[in-house]
Amino acid sequence: MNSTGQDFLEIARGYRDTFPDGDRPLHILARLTEELGEVAEAVAHLERHGAKVAKHGEPSIDHLAEEIQDLIHNAFALVRYYSAEAALDDCVQRTLDAFRETDRLNT
Repeated sequence: MNSTGQDFLEIARGYRDTFPDGDRPLHILARLTEELGEVAEAVAHLERHGAKVAKHGEPSIDHLAEEIQDLIHNAFALVRYYSAEAALDDCVQRTLDAFRETDRLNT
């Protein structure tokens, strides 16, 4: 995977510039909730749960990827809104360090 946090921040900026009225934290949270539901639907479709295949046809990994991208860039919209980029970097680094220290990552 080659996508970076910076890529998601740029996408979030693009949406902010396109839809400035939707850039408040509660609007972003509403979109996160909606996108998480769409990720759940895509997973249920891939897992052939219920009547998804009969109703919507064969599942698509590309559709799941699109929904995950929507979820992630909306999470990054909150990072951008609160200028939490450095804090997120620190948190990610601490988590990676903890996994590496306990040999839970094969690096």
